[in-house]
Amino acid sequence: MLTRLLMLIGVAGGITVLLTGAWPGPLDQTPQPAESRFIPQPIALDDAIVGQGISAAELVHKAIEKLEPARIAWLRTRMRQTIVDAQGSRIIEGLLQRGPNHCARLEMKAGSRRVTTISDGNVAARVLNVKGQSQVEATESLPATQDLAGREAFLRERGCGGPVTLLRLLEPSLASATLQTGTLGETPVIRIRMDAPPSMPHARLVEVYLDAKTLWPRCVEWWNEERSRWRCATRMEFLEEEIDRILSPEECERVFSYRPT
Repeated sequence: MLTRLLMLIGVAGGITVLLTGAWPGPLDQTPQPAESRFIPQPIALDDAIVGQGISAAELVHKAIEKLEPARIAWLRTRMRQTIVDAQGSRIIEGLLQRGPNHCARLEMKAGSRRVTTISDGNVAARVLNVKGQSQVEATESLPATQDLAGREAFLRERGCGGPVTLLRLLEPSLASATLQTGTLGETPVIRIRMDAPPSMPHARLVEVYLDAKTLWPRCVEWWNEERSRWRCATRMEFLEEEIDRILSPEECERVFSYRPT
């Protein structure tokens, strides 16, 4: 079975989620971690970063511009997706790394199952590991070097686009977006709340929490209304980000090259 682990739009458990495709077997049941809830309160914002009198839609577009691959050569972020449904809470952990020339590495793990996508800029490999046993599921050549848009789309379709891919998917709903400052745990944030776009038919609302100092998307939540009560059905967090930390040639070889064993 060809496993496709994509940070795109799909349906799992009756709700819209980021990770789609045929995951090898059921997700392990994992206790949901204690969530840091949003507390509305005034936050002093840096005009040089946020700007004066900016709307919610303009703020999301500004965050997208800061995250464009053309502007960020190096990126590393840990990801955590929590899915809540009738079966309980499940967690998928991930690590995304991007480098110049469309090098990328995405590792996603749920329980004893791991899917790794590795691109050295020429060829991408997708490897499935179950209980320590690895299997190469696909190797594919990237589009031609001069086709920059095609190469980026290739990585995006295989889950390596990063948080900017998710923010772009929300653009159709930005006309309904509102903003409010506050804190998420100990982090000052700007909450952007909007109707779920048509591509997410199994969610009613989407909330994006942008770091008030950097506009990094700390968290994105999908909400449903059930029996007159709102419930967060899916939560995606982007954690411990490192932007433009240059790797050494040795590190690049280790991270962005697949060496079958």
